[in-house]
Amino acid sequence: MDCYWKFALKNGSYFKLMFGVGMPCCGEGKMKTEFGALQEIIYEIIKK
Repeated sequence: MDCYWKFALKNGSYFKLMFGVGMPCCGEGKMKTEFGALQEIIYEIIKK
């Protein structure tokens, strides 16, 4: 569990992006456009 905290403290922006910290993402129409675009990119990479 320490590795999560160390990563979060060293890479705050990446941590927030990875875990959606501060982003309303629950429910249709509440997700920010940028997060939805990032999510699509990630899904495409995973599919490949």
